[in-house]
Amino acid sequence: MEIMNIDDHVARLRNDLVSAAALGDERTQQIAAALAEAIVPAARMTILSVATELASEIDDRLPDRSVGVRLDGDRIVAEVRSSDAPPTDPVDVSAAFDNMSGEISRVSLRLMEQLKSRAEEAASQNGVSLNSWLSQAVQGALRDQMRRSTQRPGGFPGDVRRTESERTESPGDGGTSEPGRTADDTDRRDDGGA
Repeated sequence: MEIMNIDDHVARLRNDLVSAAALGDERTQQIAAALAEAIVPAARMTILSVATELASEIDDRLPDRSVGVRLDGDRIVAEVRSSDAPPTDPVDVSAAFDNMSGEISRVSLRLMEQLKSRAEEAASQNGVSLNSWLSQAVQGALRDQMRRSTQRPGGFPGDVRRTESERTESPGDGGTSEPGRTADDTDRRDDGGA
């Protein structure tokens, strides 16, 4: 079931900001238009974060249901499942990533400069390229997500709910600068600079 189209809300925020600046001079209007475009990614993430927290609060109050939220393109989708649903077969999370092969796909990732600098620093500390570090971060996040969804009754792939302790920590934060890994993880591999 679709909760909302994020782009509608982001467009409304952007338009409101530009409209408010219409009271100012031309320079003020130009700055407001630039700011309105610059806040789009942050606004999208904030809306998703609010929806995720709401789903988590609802989930905590429904003992017989599991509520999750996921992003599907420009839409936030809510999924509600019965806790009585038959448990899925346990998934060997590490095996899901150990045998990955095939074509390497190129993606564009836009980061704020401060975040990019911190990621480059962490990659350097681990002796890998930024691309390798980011790839490891994605794999670690997916592993964690798969673990959580298979350990929780009614859990499902794509479930972005987080536990209370996870809400207070950054993803992958467990005393190491290696992405998606905690201090308890012992297997460390370099993917060859992919």
